[in-house]
Amino acid sequence: MMKIGTRVVRGVDWKWGDQDGPLPGEGRVIGDLGEDGWIRVQWDNGSTNSYRMGKEDKYDLKLADPPTPAEMDTESDTNDEATKAPEKLTCKDSHPTKLLKQASLTLLRTISICCGISADHVQPSSTKILCSLLRDIIQTANKVSDCPSQTQLLALNHHVEWATLGFTRAIAASTAMCRALSTPAWVHLLLSMVGGQDNSIVITLPKQILSLRLLKAVLPAWDINPTERLSLLEKLFHLLGYTALLCPADPPPQPAAFGRCLKSGAVRVCLTASHSSTVAEECIALLRSLHGLPGWNQALNHILANKLAVAGDLLTEGPFFRIHQV
Repeated sequence: MMKIGTRVVRGVDWKWGDQDGPLPGEGRVIGDLGEDGWIRVQWDNGSTNSYRMGKEDKYDLKLADPPTPAEMDTESDTNDEATKAPEKLTCKDSHPTKLLKQASLTLLRTISICCGISADHVQPSSTKILCSLLRDIIQTANKVSDCPSQTQLLALNHHVEWATLGFTRAIAASTAMCRALSTPAWVHLLLSMVGGQDNSIVITLPKQILSLRLLKAVLPAWDINPTERLSLLEKLFHLLGYTALLCPADPPPQPAAFGRCLKSGAVRVCLTASHSSTVAEECIALLRSLHGLPGWNQALNHILANKLAVAGDLLTEGPFFRIHQV
């Protein structure tokens, strides 16, 4: 059935002379086929008329042949072959070791995701082995080294390909997995990546943020005694104070640049959050999330009460104030 826009030419029952213009005389359908068997066509020469398509069992039109692709010269054929040649070579020269490596990485990702989702129904030893593997890869890949060893380069490759902090946080989807990712070794590693625990770990802002967010995801399932919980909170408060007050990662102020800003009237403050303020904000978000949990609320309140008592002594004539006067 011919639709509007269909390209047509004269058919076997054509009797309308040269209305379609010089051969091949193509046109396009501009109206639906009527119940009376007539259809309207506009020819490329500009003329318009109606023609039989079923009327009196006559068919004045037929579908036009599709345009044939233009023949390409020898030079263009050669160029196309040259363009396609590398693809063929790439397919042929794909080394089996590359394919095995890609398949192995995909398998590791799949196993990790499945274990993260169904860790509550998996043997605890299997979950522990997987989390230990992830920790070893992340720790080895982020060590400070002027001349990395082959082992560190391999760990760095795995860390980039699949064993990232973001991926680890994504698979922490069950209580058992969160517990396996919140062991003392994991907590020490994550605090070291945030800063202040281990000078041999490379510290960058994205990894600091991801480490704090991973702690935020796994610490609610941390099954440990209250003493170690208080110790961890003390470390977090120390990290928060050290970061917010000393701003170790921010560039030092430059008086000369400040003077130029005063003269030119330019902005004298940061237009975006600084490195230290970003880390401090993530640390505060972690403490706030822990404060809303039953097991952590009492410990946090105890620490906050002690800190406020010290602040009160510093701001009034308390014991600390008298010691300072002496």
